[in-house]
Amino acid sequence: MCRPSDIVSPSIVVELELTDFDADQRLLAMSGVSLVIFTSVGCASCRFAREQLPRLDLQVDRLCWIDAGNNGGVGGRYQAFICRRCLGARRGGLRGT
Repeated sequence: MCRPSDIVSPSIVVELELTDFDADQRLLAMSGVSLVIFTSVGCASCRFAREQLPRLDLQVDRLCWIDAGNNGGVGGRYQAFICRRCLGARRGGLRGT
């Protein structure tokens, strides 16, 4: 049986997938506040965060997901060598957590 919740994401915030090829340009070009999260496909905590964060009432304009395993270039530039690294971006400036 197909339910509406199976089709529509329950996210209350915009979600973007960023890669080595577009992360820097897109983060610099976006206005507002972005939460940038480096994850890994094989990480159970990352999967949980990916499921739960979009449902929270976060004070951000968007969630930006980056697979740290597949995007080592951007991970190196932002010193995200492990998964579950979060950065805040506002007006092109990054703040690490």
